[in-house]
Order: sequence, then C-alpha cells, then structure tokens
Amino acid sequence: MSANDLIDAVNALRTSNGLSPYKINSALMSSAQGHSNYQASIGEVTHTGPGSSRPYDRAVTAGYGGGGTFIISENIAGGTNLSAEAAVSMWQGDDPHLGTMLGPNYRDVGAGVAVSNNFVYFTLDAAYVAGAASNPPTPTLQGTPPGFNVPPTAITPVVPVKTATRGPDGSIIHIVEYGQTLYAIADAYKVSLDQLKALNKLSSTTIFVGDKLVIQAGFTPTSTGQATATIPAQTLTLRPSRTPKPGTATPLPTVFETATLFPSPTPAPGVLSGFVKDPLLLLIIIVAAAGFFMMVAGSLLKRNSS
Repeated sequence: MSANDLIDAVNALRTSNGLSPYKINSALMSSAQGHSNYQASIGEVTHTGPGSSRPYDRAVTAGYGGGGTFIISENIAGGTNLSAEAAVSMWQGDDPHLGTMLGPNYRDVGAGVAVSNNFVYFTLDAAYVAGAASNPPTPTLQGTPPGFNVPPTAITPVVPVKTATRGPDGSIIHIVEYGQTLYAIADAYKVSLDQLKALNKLSSTTIFVGDKLVIQAGFTPTSTGQATATIPAQTLTLRPSRTPKPGTATPLPTVFETATLFPSPTPAPGVLSGFVKDPLLLLIIIVAAAGFFMMVAGSLLKRNSS
C-alpha cells in the first residue's frame, strides 16, 4: 500500500458526492509522510508531532502556502494491516473527519503511510491557501446522517476516548464524540473490534457522533427468593380386576370327621334286661359274674387235688 492509495480512495469518495478531486501537493505529501513516520517511531496514533508540533506547524515547515495564510485539516488512523479503504470508511463516521475529505473549500492534499510490526499509520492533510479556494455550493452527501453539514474548521478536533462507568445493571455504554473511531474506542476499552461490531450489530466500522455503543451488555436481574414448585395433581388409574382364565379346576378335598361307635354287648335275659340301658352297671355285673365263676372253678380244682 502507498500514500497514493489513500488519496485515490478519498478522491473516489469526493467524486461520488459531486466534488472535484483533490490535487496532490508535494509540500503536504512531505509533511504527511513525516508525521506517519513519527507515529510509527513512537508507536502511537496522535496529531501531535515532534516538539509538540501541530498540522499547521508541520505544513509551514514543509513550505506549504509560500508564506501566505492557509487552512489545513488533518485525519489520522492506525490499525493492524489497516487498508486505505478501511481508513476512509473509519473517517466517514463523524462530521469532522468527513469534512476533511469532503470539504468544499479544500483543494490540495498530501498523504503519508508508515508500517511498524504490521501496524499501519495513515495521515491525510487537506488544505487551501486563502483567496485561492473556490466556493461551490455545499454538495448533497450520500450515506451521511440527516442534517449533516460540512464543518469549515481548519483542524479536526479530536476528543480523547474516556471510558464510561458501569451502570447499575452492569452495562457499559459509550457515547461517541468528535474524532473518535471504532478502533480507538475498542482499544480504550480493551475489547476486540469484531466483538464491538457484533455487540452493536455493525456491518462496518462507520460510527457517528452521538452514537451509543454497547461495550458490555447489562444483565437482567432475577428473583433470589425460594421458588415454589407447582406439582400437578396425579390421577390414579385403577387396574381392572383380573378375570380368571378358563380351565379345569382341581377341587380341594372336603374332610368329614365320622365317629365310629362300637356295638353295645347283648344283655343277658332276665336280670340283665333291666340294666341294658345302663352300660356301666352292665359292665360291673359281667366282671362280678366272671369273678364268681373263677372262684368256683378254683374251689373244685383244690378239692379234686386233695
């Protein structure tokens, strides 16, 4: 990439907005290139040059204006592997930077580019000598915020990025001010450019003064009380009664206790007939009779043996 690439990108933007292209001025080219080299040497994107010099001082030193009165405006940008087109896109994000590129009174331009460890430093100086500038009508700009007016300021004011404080919900919101770029804001808050674009749903690095950028989203407070769980009532499903399967049942045996009575002895005729109805008395009579007969038998046997 070269300084001419940056000038070509700026002149393309001017042409698309109905403006004549800038004319390259050797003194401004020397001033801008020297400032890009200085930024690369100190590793900082800044409008302040050696000895606290400003854009006007550097242009005078380079010989621009021939000792006459002139107006100058400067844009600077820096980024890793930053392209000229990306730098021009960044500068369209606010009125002052856009005014440097689309100022109707500026006629001359100078640009510089320096690279250090893949970090690119761009400088763009647009100027005109008093009494030599034309004053065409303010052009109608394409893709700019409603009510945009090209400022006639000589030097682009840059408001340093001051980090915003965290809100009650934990969110961090940054309000874009003059001269602030998405790259500078991302660097100040220590977030990546891609993260910042995704968080704010940006398709490019173009931002405008007054835009509210979300640096960190807030949180939605949740209740810390004990949650009460609602348990749905259970519906009991009764199982149907089991229906016995058809088959051949084996009946359990029915036990009947049967009392077997011994037959009563036949009573003797005569004497026994009156006692037949009393079994105990009958038994006594039988035993006594048996004893009597045994005594008689015993007496007979004793007599015979004598």
